Amino acid sequence: MLTLTFVICFLINVGHACEEEHKGNFNPSAIVMATWSNRGTRFPISKALNLRYAKRHSYRVMFNDTRALESFPYAWEKIALVKYLLQNKSVQAVFLIDDDAFVRKPNISVQQWFVKFPKASIIVGIQDAYNHGHTINTGVMIIRNTRWSRVFFDDVLINPSCNRTKKRCCWEQDCMRKLLKPTHYNGVVQEIPLGEFNCQESHKL
Repeated sequence: MLTLTFVICFLINVGHACEEEHKGNFNPSAIVMATWSNRGTRFPISKALNLRYAKRHSYRVMFNDTRALESFPYAWEKIALVKYLLQNKSVQAVFLIDDDAFVRKPNISVQQWFVKFPKASIIVGIQDAYNHGHTINTGVMIIRNTRWSRVFFDDVLINPSCNRTKKRCCWEQDCMRKLLKPTHYNGVVQEIPLGEFNCQESHKL
């Protein structure tokens, strides 16, 4: 994660209203493992491990450093990247991961998370951070390509209640916390504990 000590899972599944979309028959080549970063080769171990994971499960890979939102802090670019990928109907799911995060349990596939939480729209990792409390972390997100997810990420980029130009973190993370209501939890939103899926490169395996 760009700003927090630990990398948390953030996994988005299909909303109840959209369960007919990509219900579970995933084509591995229709899953894209994506990273937005302007930090070059700063995290070679993470990149190598994630490439190995993608190859193991036959996922496509995208590394991008193109700025789409010039007036916003860099962290917003990963939201723009998600939105871009979800516009492609051949993409069934996006596995978004920060450049300093890697897959800690490579035997667990994206498809297995969707099977484990078949009714959830979002499966979110929870972090207990000293300066953020019990909260989500967007260092890792797996998003199923549904109408719900496309509408949600559109809202993240345009909802007027979110501050997209503030000078401190955590921009897109704070916005998503604000847009995900308490009534979503234990329903369309499920929680998983810190470290269940991913961790930072500096952590011991």
